[in-house]
Amino acid sequence: MATACTLTGVLALAGCGPGEPVDGGPAVREAARSAGGDLDPWLAKVCGAVGSVRTVADERNQLDWQDVSDRGKAAELVTHLRRVDAEIGTALTVLDSVGAPPVERGDTVLTELRESFTERRDAVTDAAEFIEGSASRIDPLAPAQVASAAQAAYTAAPRLARQIERRRELRDAYAANPACRDL
Repeated sequence: MATACTLTGVLALAGCGPGEPVDGGPAVREAARSAGGDLDPWLAKVCGAVGSVRTVADERNQLDWQDVSDRGKAAELVTHLRRVDAEIGTALTVLDSVGAPPVERGDTVLTELRESFTERRDAVTDAAEFIEGSASRIDPLAPAQVASAAQAAYTAAPRLARQIERRRELRDAYAANPACRDL
């Protein structure tokens, strides 16, 4: 009985008492938010940068794919993709400037987020190059291929946001941060 009481006492001190699930609950989530106060400014900057990517990507979310064979329309799309590419580059700069988040294994989190941002930027760059190359071809499959390539821009911000949100170390603070909520 003494062992069970000692274990209950240790769990209670750890915030895992009876009635409070080990994987989280309202009290555990609130404690994580309170403890993550230093994380809020970090997330505000990073999520703000991802929000800027979303704003630029959403500027041209409709395109008549039948007109993509028109060189002018293709050039417009390429210009848009290049702007999204540049905005992801700005988000990478912000990520580098804020450094590792103030969480356990923060350096690892930063490295993995940086890799995700770089992969997304590379996908947008590749899409722009593909569309530029496709603009000179007459191919019945080109509109579908171009539409698929253009999705790299339109999905950039949601994919970047998911990479942040999926991090166990950031999840609760992400959900509570106003800059992250609408991503």
